[in-house]
Amino acid sequence: DPRVLIGRRMRVGEQKLPGIISLKAIHLTTPEERKEAPGLDSLYIDIGCTSREEAEALVMRGEPAVFDSRFMEFGVDCVKAKAIDDRIGCAVMLELLKNDLPYDTYFAFVVGEEIGSRGATVAGRRIQPGCVMVIEGTTAADMPDVAPHKQSCRQRQGAVVSLMDSDTVYSREFREKMLKAADEKGVKWQYRKSANGGTDA
Repeated sequence: DPRVLIGRRMRVGEQKLPGIISLKAIHLTTPEERKEAPGLDSLYIDIGCTSREEAEALVMRGEPAVFDSRFMEFGVDCVKAKAIDDRIGCAVMLELLKNDLPYDTYFAFVVGEEIGSRGATVAGRRIQPGCVMVIEGTTAADMPDVAPHKQSCRQRQGAVVSLMDSDTVYSREFREKMLKAADEKGVKWQYRKSANGGTDA
């Protein structure tokens, strides 16, 4: 979303050069340009060079750039990090791996969810599990100006359990077993109120 990119710190190229996403200064824009969020084609990454030649000596065209977004704790039980969805699921699975589990359990750390669940497809075909649980992050939208029925979940109100989403209708039997176990162990949970998006399930 271009609206949240301006001013973000970046690391550019193999040398991980520091950079800032920038755009034309506001006093150089037209009144029409000020009415709309800038498009991606109007943004650039400033790496602090004074000429094109200097920039091209440091970074080749087409080299990758990544957000310089460090993990940070803030507020009450909140964290900020890049790519937290689905890394938060990986963190939960790493904690689960420390326990003796009552079932034969495979943990698949996969990639490609956002572009067609490619990693999950390969893992599912290789493992052929009897039951699957996808653990990841989700959206909340629990802000004061968002109506309660549009908030998919609320922060700090427990683990979020989906009934369905745009890709999957989840097993009622499995869900009821899981929620019964959560209640018995005093684990807070809540239903996800929206059905948009999808997961590796």
